[in-house]
Amino acid sequence: MKNTILILLITALLTSYSYAFKGIVILIADGDTITVVHNGKPKKIRLYGIDTPESKQAFGNQTKNFTYAMVYRKSVNVEPVTTDRYGRTVGIVHVNEKCLNSELISKGFAWVYDRYCKKDMCDKWKKLEEVAKQSKAGLWSKDNPVEPWMYRRKGKKWKI
Repeated sequence: MKNTILILLITALLTSYSYAFKGIVILIADGDTITVVHNGKPKKIRLYGIDTPESKQAFGNQTKNFTYAMVYRKSVNVEPVTTDRYGRTVGIVHVNEKCLNSELISKGFAWVYDRYCKKDMCDKWKKLEEVAKQSKAGLWSKDNPVEPWMYRRKGKKWKI
């Protein structure tokens, strides 16, 4: 029984790890979207569980610059979570033992995107977001920052 449980545990760990991949970041589209070269092919990665300001929003450029400084031309580990409607891999990105997703939150450059953030780590990320708010880090230095999903919704022209 013990051996069976141990084998199942090891298999689960190896299986989850085998889906992760390494690559070099070659493009930063915005704060939460990067392109990684993996197996000689570019692969767009949308960061899981977060949303960063759009380029025309307050802190949009600072967020993109932060992401650039953290990962551009660096080797990253990508842990895929899903694929979005645009065909991008949605994942968690690690560089030099730091999680880009959580770094963006803790520095005040991202919101936890509650609508899509469903993993256990999202609770930890919500706590990081609260600390960033309390310390007025990044976008939290502004009164009432507008969530990117609300900003995008306002920018759409509705047809009746």
